[in-house]
Amino acid sequence: MIYIYYFFYKMFRNLFFKKLFSVLIVFFLIFGMLPLQSFGNYSQNYFIVTAYYSPLPGQKFYLTGNYKDEIRLNGKGIAGASGKKVFSGMFAAPKKYDFGTKIFLKGLGAGVVEDRGGAIVPAGQRGYNYDRIDIWVGYGDEGLRRALYWGKRKVSGDIISGGSDITFNYKDIPAPMWVTKGLKKISDIFTTNIGIKTDSKKIVELQKFLTKVGLYDSEIDGVYNKKVIDIVFDFQMRNNIIKGEDSLGAGYWGNKTRNLFLKKYLNGEFDKDNKEKQDTNSLYDSLFVGVLNTKKKKILLQEMLTEMGIYEGKIDGDYNKVRDIILEYQINNNLVKTKFSAGAGNFGPKTRNLFKGLYDKHLEEKKRKIELEKKFKEIEIIAQKIADEKIKDIGNPKFGDVSKNVRALQKTLKILGFFDYKDTAIFGNITKKSILEYQLSNKLITNSKDSGAGVLGPKTRKSLKKDLKNFLFEKEIKNQELDKQLLLNIGVWVL
Repeated sequence: MIYIYYFFYKMFRNLFFKKLFSVLIVFFLIFGMLPLQSFGNYSQNYFIVTAYYSPLPGQKFYLTGNYKDEIRLNGKGIAGASGKKVFSGMFAAPKKYDFGTKIFLKGLGAGVVEDRGGAIVPAGQRGYNYDRIDIWVGYGDEGLRRALYWGKRKVSGDIISGGSDITFNYKDIPAPMWVTKGLKKISDIFTTNIGIKTDSKKIVELQKFLTKVGLYDSEIDGVYNKKVIDIVFDFQMRNNIIKGEDSLGAGYWGNKTRNLFLKKYLNGEFDKDNKEKQDTNSLYDSLFVGVLNTKKKKILLQEMLTEMGIYEGKIDGDYNKVRDIILEYQINNNLVKTKFSAGAGNFGPKTRNLFKGLYDKHLEEKKRKIELEKKFKEIEIIAQKIADEKIKDIGNPKFGDVSKNVRALQKTLKILGFFDYKDTAIFGNITKKSILEYQLSNKLITNSKDSGAGVLGPKTRKSLKKDLKNFLFEKEIKNQELDKQLLLNIGVWVL
């Protein structure tokens, strides 16, 4: 009986394993031939996926501001590192992935590695937890918009069979206009010299641009007019590109001028909503919230007090060095009565609020000083221009001349207090005597017998220009009731 049971058990067991083996064979024959992406949950791998594009000359926008730097960032965009021309489905990957390796990215499709990049690194480098893949997304402004829209994302994916089709299509990634809203639109006026004899179309472009940044408010007529010249001249003077109206290139939209203008434009210095903004909290924000319980915070406190002119000691995070300063301000502002009062010398909530108010006030004063300095510089430029024009009008009159140049000379001497007569336009003894008195007063000569005494020579002309500029500057400061003493008190430049 036992033998019968054993016989049937062995028979059924062999039959079961044979069938199971057959089923497994069929399973692997069917599913082993399918590409990996046929499975819904085929991968447990991830990549950091970014996007790049091929820049073109004349784009409306460049992330870096210009075509040359854009190529440096993205490459020339003609071919990948493998030598193959760019195409939809081209991926850049770290060197651990051979050229020709195909990768499937969930939500994007399959692509092939045919490019490299200095920033395309494996996991563990540059702070990445996963291998980085860069996907090519097209040409020109549209490609830039796609790359910006995509940004940097964590995407699941895996290596797939070399025989798999490339299914990634870069046009599936949106390229909305809004992504370039914050970028600066670059005009070719920054690649062209522009002056009086330049083609009117270029001048129109310059006028439109200067209007856009709030500097030009006259007719867009394609004429390199006085208004344009003045704007360019003022910019050149303000940035020390030229020394005066007689300098080479004064008022001309040349190489140095346009390059510096472009740099400042890209940095936002001409944005209408970016006029001397001051962040009242600044980097000391953390000081006014929570307990002063770290060395970093104590160093920040010392730095803030130093900036405010309250502390002159070493910046080392030693709170004991500023404790007496804190106590003094607490007593003066009725937060504590004596050094034995509760909280005396501590940077507690009430004390934090006190110093936040003091620092905000300090920033307001700093902002005012910056505005005044800027205003003073503008007035100086205007005064210099007027002085240049007036001295130019004087010309080189000589004793015995009767002309408008002499009248201009007499008016200038009158402004400076050296000609107390009616301007006659006659260069006679009175005018000569006035020049002589001016020269002696300014130590241009030692006595009336010196060579050049009573003569309008180069030194006298230069001195007249300087004194006239200073007179006009002081007059305008007085007219505008500007606080010149405020700048003098803090050692800021004034004439």
